[in-house]
Amino acid sequence: MGEPEYINTKERIKLIRAVLKRECPTLSVRGGRGTASGWCDISGSLPNGVFTDEERRALERVGLSYCENWAGMDYLEQVAFIEGNINVMRC
Repeated sequence: MGEPEYINTKERIKLIRAVLKRECPTLSVRGGRGTASGWCDISGSLPNGVFTDEERRALERVGLSYCENWAGMDYLEQVAFIEGNINVMRC
């Protein structure tokens, strides 16, 4: 297999959002801003972005680590996540 096609930040976030929303619709998935513009920010639905138990389980199912109210992915983590979930995205 050759080199993967380059996907810009907005498209990566869109793909990641699709997988995470399928696992748990209440998760908030956004692209970082400013100096964090290449990051993917994930937060929960409770006040201050705190994750519910269901949201925590969803993050664990897809293999993401998290803090009380935030999970994030840099460029390399985003690419690995997309490659690991490509079959889910095609459904």
